[in-house]
This record gives sequence, C-alpha cells and structure tokens, in this order.
Amino acid sequence: MNIHSARHPKVKKWKELYAGDDRNGEYFVTDSLRMLKGAVERGLLTEFVIHEKVREYGLFEDMDRTWISEEVAAEIGMDTGYWFAVVKKPKLRIEKFERILVLDNYHETGALGTVIRSARSFGFDGILLTGNSANPWYRPVTRSGMDNQLELPILSLPFTDAIRMLREQHVLFVTVGKRKAVPVEQIPAGKRVALLLSGSDAYSPSLLAVSDIVCDPGLDCSDPTVLGEAASIIMYACRNLKGEQ
Repeated sequence: MNIHSARHPKVKKWKELYAGDDRNGEYFVTDSLRMLKGAVERGLLTEFVIHEKVREYGLFEDMDRTWISEEVAAEIGMDTGYWFAVVKKPKLRIEKFERILVLDNYHETGALGTVIRSARSFGFDGILLTGNSANPWYRPVTRSGMDNQLELPILSLPFTDAIRMLREQHVLFVTVGKRKAVPVEQIPAGKRVALLLSGSDAYSPSLLAVSDIVCDPGLDCSDPTVLGEAASIIMYACRNLKGEQ
C-alpha cells in the first residue's frame, strides 16, 4: 500500500499514536526493533509503516509494508527514523503477585523503559503508574523498554485506588527517604512488597503516610532523575529476600 496524502484517514490515527498522548487506547506505535520482533512473535503487529525515501534499500522485505510520502511523514511528526510499527497492546492483568512497583508522578520518559526492564529482570510481577506519570506506551519508552511491556502488566490507576487495591492484598509498603530510614537489606523477608516511588518528590507526604518501612538506597532520591537507580537497587534487594540469584 502507498499513502501519499496527509488527508488519508489512516494518517490522523497514526499522528495521535505517534504523539503518545493516549495511554488507554488499544494500540501504540514503536520504532524499536526488539519491540517489533516481540510483536510479530506474539501476533500483535497490525501495521508496518515505512518512508518511501528508503524504498531503494529493500528494507524489511519480509514485512507487509505501508509506504508513506514525505508529506505524510511530516504530518505524523516523524522527525527521526524512517519506519514505525502499529502494535496491539496485550491484555495483561495483575492477579497474583509477590512484588509490585508503584510509580507516582514519574515523568522521566527516558528512564521509564529502563525501570520497566529492571522490574521484569528482578522478578516484579507488575507496575502501577499513578498520578501524572509518563505514558508507558509512548515511543521513547517502548524503545528503551524493548519488548518488556508485552510481558509485564503495567496499569495506570489513581494513587488512592492503587493503595486501596494493595491494602486489600496485605502488602508491605516500602518507600525511600532519609529520616528513620533503614538500609535496603533490612526489608523483612517473606512479605509481599509494594515499592512506592515518586517522580515529583521522593519524600512525598502521601507516600510516607502509607509506607510501612522507609529505606535508604544510598542515593539522593530528592532528585527524580536518580529514582530509576533507586528502584533498581531496592528491586534487587527484594529479589534477594527470596534467595534468588
């Protein structure tokens, strides 16, 4: 298929998906090769869109390609790269869990994908995004998250609803801070853990108010840019609570 006009009905939807503003839609776009491969393997790929200026190079010849013109690419907002994939989001739910990560007002789109990868690597069962957190399906996040969003349940909920749901599961709430904080190694073993981190204020009163234990990961977590590192440190510690290697 060839689409040359920016007025084509498909272009409006692509533009919306490319902007990454709708976290609750059924589809997302990605320009990550790893995510593309994962989507193909799971039967989630719906469209593959490529710029006609690279037609002569014979790229992705095994794909059912939709070619677009310079006009269409400019309308969509393709400022870098020459292709993207439209992928259907997997229907993943958090049912049984032992360890879960709650990110409240976490705006770091560049780091969110890395946090998602770490959460899956360290055996966390899901991520809850609350407040005005970054969209986990935004293109830069899917690029850095590789294909982990296709396997790890990631839900967006209001903060109070997330806490209520977790309270019903009798979890131990852990957050970061300095006052009355303990080393991460002192997180009690044998407990369901919900790790709470905030991108707007690491020592947010709303987090401290619901936390059962405050950990010191050895970083200045008042700087939201280091929260990804803090999350990895504490998630690693939580993994070792069960003696996993």
